[in-house]
Amino acid sequence: MCIPNNIHFDTTRANVEHQGAQALDVVIKEAYDPHCELPFKGNMDLVRLEETINRVGRNRIPLVMLTITNNSGGGQPVSMDNIRQTRALLNRYGIPSFSMPAASRRTVFRQGARARLREHVDSRHRAGAVSYERPQMSVAPRDVENRRARVT
Repeated sequence: MCIPNNIHFDTTRANVEHQGAQALDVVIKEAYDPHCELPFKGNMDLVRLEETINRVGRNRIPLVMLTITNNSGGGQPVSMDNIRQTRALLNRYGIPSFSMPAASRRTVFRQGARARLREHVDSRHRAGAVSYERPQMSVAPRDVENRRARVT
């Protein structure tokens, strides 16, 4: 049994493999090159996917997953064209697909919430109701030794 995906998320991979199936990553090769600048490095490699279907056999692939906003690939997006082409390929073989867009919904929600908050603060600032300065972000260094001492 084989479950192809552009790149499996860690817990998804663990669940697939716990069930005795092979979790296979079939993302485009450029996804692994940090110096390559492509707008959709989370795309499914359609040639490799079709080769996998032919090599493994359609009856040993119960579904193909597509993780949108590919977290394990650094949050890389998948193009709508690639999603359509993946679906067309799977239709030819009669293989169902399962898309995992939860991360993208969460990201869109956060961006929308931030935009609404920014609009609210800006409108109150324009009205003279509040004075607003953007806070400086800083990250305090973690004290690894103290954490280790507490754990042991």
